[in-house]
This record gives sequence, C-alpha cells and structure tokens, in this order.
Amino acid sequence: MEDKLIARLENNLTVINALLNNRDVEEFNFKPQPDAWSMFQVLSHLVDEEQFDFRARLFSVTENPAKQIPAFDPIRTMAGKTFIDEDYNELLDQFMDERLRSLAMLRTVEKPQWDQAFLHPKAGPLSARFFLVNWVAHDYIHIQQINRLAYQYLEQATDAALDYAGNFRIG
Repeated sequence: MEDKLIARLENNLTVINALLNNRDVEEFNFKPQPDAWSMFQVLSHLVDEEQFDFRARLFSVTENPAKQIPAFDPIRTMAGKTFIDEDYNELLDQFMDERLRSLAMLRTVEKPQWDQAFLHPKAGPLSARFFLVNWVAHDYIHIQQINRLAYQYLEQATDAALDYAGNFRIG
C-alpha cells in the first residue's frame, strides 16, 4: 500500500504543476473573498508543508519514534508571510524540487518502519504510515482548492454564466 501512496504523491506532483503552471499575475493572486487564500498562498503553503510538516515528521518517526516530532504551525506560518518579494514561478519550481526530493528520500529508505509511531500527548500514536496517508490526502484537499479557485476566477473574469458547463459546487 505504501508504494501506491508514494506513487500517488508523484502523480499529484504532476497534477499540481499542471494546475498551477502558466497562470497570469491576476489569476494566481485572485481571492474570491478577502480572507480566502489565493493560488499563490496555496502554493506557498504546499512548499512549507513539503519541507516542514509531512516529510520532516514522517522521517522523524521512522528514524527515532521516541524523539519529539518537529513543531510546525501552518496557520501561523502563513499569517506571517507578505508575498511581496516572492516570485510565483520560482515558488512553483521550489515546490517541484522539494517534492522530487521527498520522493527520492521515500524511495531510498531501506525497510521503512511504517508502523513506528510517535506518541503524541493529545493525538495519540502518529505512525509513519499516518503521515504518508495524510500527505496524499493533503494534496487532494489543495488540488480541489486550486480547481475551485480556477473556476471562481473564470466566473469572475469572464462575467459569464457557467451553468451550461455543469455544476461545480464542491463543499
């Protein structure tokens, strides 16, 4: 099962790149509401998650489950960003590079101990498998979010009725 999940992370890389590539400034900065995230912010979050959450925590658990997993607060991290000096295309390249690094690391682990778990004081045991499954699920959440943003941008930018296309009302 874990090999399939790792393959899914690789497939998701292709999907995320296709969804976020070749967007103009107006589109990747578009927010349907002031407190919503733009595609730019979603991409920045994906880079952070790749570096500081899923990969770091999964490998922490496989290397030493008794050791405290790395701390990371994605909401606080995003709130502290201004994006003024960020380049969208460079950030997309960074996400691609980080995911490829994660995949290489996942594929080179000899006899991974997927059931090894860190005992979190509130959440209970958090295994390497738990982090891997949730990593894939996290991709799915943001793939859905990016599609929703693309749809909302199209709706707003064209001022056209999109009912003929079908119903795209995702949760």
